[in-house]
Amino acid sequence: MGGITPEILLRGDQMFTEFRGVITEQFVLQQLTSQKQQAFYWTPDSGESEIDFVIQKDGLAIPIEVKSSVSVRYRSLRGYYDKYKPEICIRTSLAGYESRDWMRNIPLYGILGWVQQNSLHLHL
Repeated sequence: MGGITPEILLRGDQMFTEFRGVITEQFVLQQLTSQKQQAFYWTPDSGESEIDFVIQKDGLAIPIEVKSSVSVRYRSLRGYYDKYKPEICIRTSLAGYESRDWMRNIPLYGILGWVQQNSLHLHL
């Protein structure tokens, strides 16, 4: 069970508080793999940041940052963008849809629909 003790599981919703980020990342990974998307993890040599998933879609490498709340920061995602200048960056969270010139926030409930789209360019 990934190092989770039975006591934590028996404490009810505390598990969802303590492991909210991991559970949210697992949810997104399941959505990606259900559509045959191979997902990679990225961290720079310095180890100061991370990108939860990088996938290939429409011939592009697309970084995906997963957040488990409404209040979100995107320092790691912005750092990745500043270094590699991908055409699009995706953040998925409990917040609503948001579009910036370099990043889109896709609500967690909509990530599967985004992955299923035939083309990124139709919905930027």
